[in-house]
Amino acid sequence: MIKRKLPNFALMFVDASLIVVSILLAYYMRFEGSVPRNYMQEFRQYLPLQIICYLIGCTAVHSYSKLWLYADPTDRVMHIFGCVIGFCLTLASLYLLRMPVRSHTIYVLSFCFIVGTTSMARFLWRYINLTGLRKKQRTQRRKRGGERKRILIYGAGIAGAALIDSIRLAPDQNDHIVGLIDDDLSKVGKSVRGIQVLGTGEILGDLVKARAIDAIIIAIPTATGAQMREILTKCKATGCEMRRLLSTEETVDCTVENVRPINVEDLLGRDPVKLDNSSVSAILKDKVVMVTGGGGSIGSELCRQIMTYRPKKLIIFDIYENNAYAIEQELLADPENAPFVRVYIGSVRDRNRLREVFALEHPQVIFHAAAHKHVPLMEHSPCEAIKNNVVGTRNVVEIADEMGAERFVMISTDKAVNPTNVMGATKRIGEMLIQSIQKKSKTHFSAVRFGNVLGSNGSVIPLFQQQIARGGPVRVMHKEITRFFMTISEAVSLILQSAAKSEGGEIFILDMGQPVRIDDLARDMIRLSGHEPDVDIKIVYTGLRPGEKLYEEVLMHEEGLRESGIKGVKVGKPMELSYEDISARVDMLQACIQSDPHHIRNALMRAVPTYRPQNLPEEYLDTEEELAEEAAKMDAAREDESVSA
Repeated sequence: MIKRKLPNFALMFVDASLIVVSILLAYYMRFEGSVPRNYMQEFRQYLPLQIICYLIGCTAVHSYSKLWLYADPTDRVMHIFGCVIGFCLTLASLYLLRMPVRSHTIYVLSFCFIVGTTSMARFLWRYINLTGLRKKQRTQRRKRGGERKRILIYGAGIAGAALIDSIRLAPDQNDHIVGLIDDDLSKVGKSVRGIQVLGTGEILGDLVKARAIDAIIIAIPTATGAQMREILTKCKATGCEMRRLLSTEETVDCTVENVRPINVEDLLGRDPVKLDNSSVSAILKDKVVMVTGGGGSIGSELCRQIMTYRPKKLIIFDIYENNAYAIEQELLADPENAPFVRVYIGSVRDRNRLREVFALEHPQVIFHAAAHKHVPLMEHSPCEAIKNNVVGTRNVVEIADEMGAERFVMISTDKAVNPTNVMGATKRIGEMLIQSIQKKSKTHFSAVRFGNVLGSNGSVIPLFQQQIARGGPVRVMHKEITRFFMTISEAVSLILQSAAKSEGGEIFILDMGQPVRIDDLARDMIRLSGHEPDVDIKIVYTGLRPGEKLYEEVLMHEEGLRESGIKGVKVGKPMELSYEDISARVDMLQACIQSDPHHIRNALMRAVPTYRPQNLPEEYLDTEEELAEEAAKMDAAREDESVSA
């Protein structure tokens, strides 16, 4: 049973008393202290009606069911509006009851006094309670002996004002608000909730030193990525602890509970791409959906989001049983999911196992996320990368085509563009398989290409966090190296939408903004942990690893770009490739694995003409005679490819 909010009868009694005093004061002012006898008779006769009308007006706007300790300006305006209702009800009642009104001035003065006295009573009650609460907090702080931080709030708007109230009212807060700062010059020198706006961001460093600031809270929840990056740059230079007031797409919750430390996502310097998934339901609802590599970082998030669209069945296929078990148990935590989740252990390398699972479940939509993705590991084990990323991809592609699947989406990487490492080259062959088979298949094949995923296994972010936690050093390959970054939610949204929008043969590419310099990222993360780069924690430059390049790309010159119909997403046009030719290259790589693995990179360069190995140690390189022989073979392969194109 839902309990109704009871009105505050004590406040109603106070208001009734103040209404009597206000009306009486209006009579005395109207007649300059000497009220005629007949007017006093009118006062006594009409008083009950006026009290009832004003109380009804205030009740109508819920003035007696509010917690006035937490009141905001809207609550105060609504109380005044309630008094207006009471004033109108009073006059309407007098005329309807045919009660003569000798002086309208008295009623106007009464209204003004009632608004003033009842509002003042609320403000006074709030002030007394706030004062008592602050005394209690000071007593608690003395008992706890906790550190009291001096904080500066960056942002003197509505969010900043609400945050001040929240900090003052939070019972466990030790923070002392020293002042506000805002880049709007018109606000400088003014005050918000009694806290002065001390200046703009340009003088932030001087203010921090002069006022001994310990922490800065950024209270601009609607700031764009570029604006946030600029603000963070100013704040980082001060060396203070940094926090941020969060917001969601639906609401802005300006409470102290919604303040958190600055995290890595805030350092991307761009607005998160928000994708519309309304079209995704049509291709997933009541369909059998399969995710290869379903236990990995991307695969598991895909499984989570796919289940929200209520597929007929979700097939999780993974070689690593621990990961597969973990995502299965997570999904089965909701009993409603139990009939719809199936987990199969197996490798995409095993064609027979794949065919067996396809024959059992007949998946209609396939998301292919199974792959070896660690660049340095694949440089040491190139044959394994080819077995998994190339042969395994062809197995899934061909069986999906044979079984008549509706849609197939391959998870690719920006490292597939003009690859300099084995992992990127193998992913590029996977893209070529996708684009070339489309010509002869009814299945809608597509690929999704994006950069580094924050929080995924093997990402540079958790690696830096571990190194910082150990006290350093933080190892950066090169001072100028840059990478594109995106969040897991962005990556999975892109994957799902590419499946819905695909017409066949496309490579979907997320607009990831400007690439992030890894050296800047490392320094920012060290500062966020409360340390100073190169002072508390050293940064060591280790040099580029085998296969790494300084700058990643997202598009090859011959691909071109066109609009995808999805905001923030572009699509590379399908390339003219022969599936028989691409499949023959895969056969050649398979044969090389078995017969001559030492020359696997040369075979990979023949299969992917844009592959140019970089930063390889001598033991990975062929002799001059071997290179000359292989160069002749590659020239012939390029001529054949140009003819086919």
